[in-house]
Amino acid sequence: MDVVNLFRLIRRQRIVVGLLGALGIAALLWLYTSIPVTYRASGSAVLLSPQAAAPPTTTPGGTVPVTEASNTNPYVSLNDMSVVLDIVTRRMKTPTVVARLGEQGVGSFTLGANLDFYRGPILDYSADGDQKADAIRGAAVVREEIRRQLDELQAQQGVAPSEFIRLDDAVTPTDTTTIITSKVRVMGAASVTIFIGVLAAALLADGRRKRREEQAERELLARSIPTSAAPGTFQMPPATAPAVAPSAVPEPDAAELREPSYWSAQR
Repeated sequence: MDVVNLFRLIRRQRIVVGLLGALGIAALLWLYTSIPVTYRASGSAVLLSPQAAAPPTTTPGGTVPVTEASNTNPYVSLNDMSVVLDIVTRRMKTPTVVARLGEQGVGSFTLGANLDFYRGPILDYSADGDQKADAIRGAAVVREEIRRQLDELQAQQGVAPSEFIRLDDAVTPTDTTTIITSKVRVMGAASVTIFIGVLAAALLADGRRKRREEQAERELLARSIPTSAAPGTFQMPPATAPAVAPSAVPEPDAAELREPSYWSAQR
């Protein structure tokens, strides 16, 4: 069905399309108001390297001993905090951590590190909730879990707490934004379903209209043919002419029945 036939169908069945379209719009409005709003609280954290130990102080004129940096943190020796962020992000997405966050009321959260063309020590995080307070509390839980994973990661390498890479706040999650992505997806799917339903109803109504018109044409054609036979039968014409009654046959004249004479035969 092309666009022209579609518009013709809508024009022929405008009553059906109008009624079902109005009901569909009302259903969409009800669905929009019934879907709960999702709030998202976002924050940013930054990784800070441990401070190097200061050289010992000496008296004036004394010799300063040569000291070397005595940092046993292997992640500091990488000189790239983006690698540490990648490791922490991977640990945060494990099923164990996701289950632990779910037990604390965090149903959905996101992490973003080394986005686009940026690589650095900044980690963005967010949490969703049905209420603003739930979203803000969930973001705080996610931030605390990030710090916990970072500390466990370094403790597994035997790093002293004084040499830990620290997690500090760059942006504190104190406000929320409204997420309409899920609502838009549901509304889009409902709109497509309603459109297909209205189109199917219009096609069914148009099919019934065509059948009624064909039935009316057949009845009109049957009434226009005169016949004494029963409806639906065909009357054959007689094979031979009807016999004529004997009384209707004219009697021959007496002169015609007389035998011919000799002289008339000679003629």
